[in-house]
Amino acid sequence: MPHAILAGGPPVTEALARLEAKTFRDGEFILALKRTYAALDRRGGVIRAVLVEPLLTQTCYFVAGEHEAGLILKVDGAVSPLRTEGVKWAIARIAVELLEQWAPDFPAIHVARTNLAEPFKAIWRARGGPLITAVPHRLETFSPDR
Repeated sequence: MPHAILAGGPPVTEALARLEAKTFRDGEFILALKRTYAALDRRGGVIRAVLVEPLLTQTCYFVAGEHEAGLILKVDGAVSPLRTEGVKWAIARIAVELLEQWAPDFPAIHVARTNLAEPFKAIWRARGGPLITAVPHRLETFSPDR
């Protein structure tokens, strides 16, 4: 299952609280973040988004939950969208947004693990530089040259 684990950042509900409704465009993909919902136990939450890809538009729900390494971001297993390249890109793009929002307050925040190296590389290339400048050494595995 596509996922990204962020370490060195804030608790999950605090991370989601700062995530705003926003639209991202990258080539053939458009991601519109609509709303976040906190879990009743305050240990996680859900992000509702609309993803537009060539020939397909789908409403996606992404889960942000606690993980031993920090925060895990993945597709909601109960309401599974088709796991297209766009869904993989969307998870990476949400992770980048969280990284950028929290890097000033948590300079050690970084991608601890992911199975989305290619989408992270694509975002890196589209942005023309490192994903987060606060800890570029943490993202060397996502270097566009590799």
